[in-house]
Amino acid sequence: MKINARFIALMAVAAGAPCLAQSVIDPAHKFSWSENCGWMNWNGNNLGGQGVFVASSYLTGRIWCENAGWVSVGHPPADGHHHANTNGLDYGVNIDPSGELSGFAWGENIGWINFHGGALASPPNPARLDSAAFRLRGFAWCENAGWLNLDSLIHYVGITCPADVDDGSGTGIPDGGVGIEDLLYFLVLFNNGDIRADIDDGSETGTPSGGVGIEDLLYYLFRFDAGC
Repeated sequence: MKINARFIALMAVAAGAPCLAQSVIDPAHKFSWSENCGWMNWNGNNLGGQGVFVASSYLTGRIWCENAGWVSVGHPPADGHHHANTNGLDYGVNIDPSGELSGFAWGENIGWINFHGGALASPPNPARLDSAAFRLRGFAWCENAGWLNLDSLIHYVGITCPADVDDGSGTGIPDGGVGIEDLLYFLVLFNNGDIRADIDDGSETGTPSGGVGIEDLLYYLFRFDAGC
């Protein structure tokens, strides 16, 4: 294992940086269901189209619906923290500290989706990020497409943990937790320039760039420090 002093210095720098809480959609659990537009793929369209990214206080990216086309959950917000949702230039889905989702997504063919809509249902079942279970739950409402169901036990939108990369076997198999074995495994990948260490393009959204650089290491260290 070719770990050297460069890693020690970089880890010291990253330790003093703010902890980011971003992640991407689990490829094994990427679908939600809408009663009027069918399956919604939060991981893109399987043809290279961008999926959804989950930041600490907002969502960005797009959902692909076979029957309704693309739905945007927002671009990075103007203030870097929350979508204002006051006009069509700064709209999107926000995450409050409890994990509850609010704000709006937009689909050209179905209009606005209100992610606070589930909180107004009877009984209330708000759309929310369940960090403990690494998944989304609840319901959102679209005037033109009905309920968006995030609450299924079988078909749901799961959130991956970028810091969970090895179970201690050195084979790159996640084990559902984050420990020193994950850090050591990633450092080896990074030191070798392995493309599997390409996890961020500098945007801090977990988007690969096609190459391995310092932005990948810093992003991993942020996520490792956060426990996911």
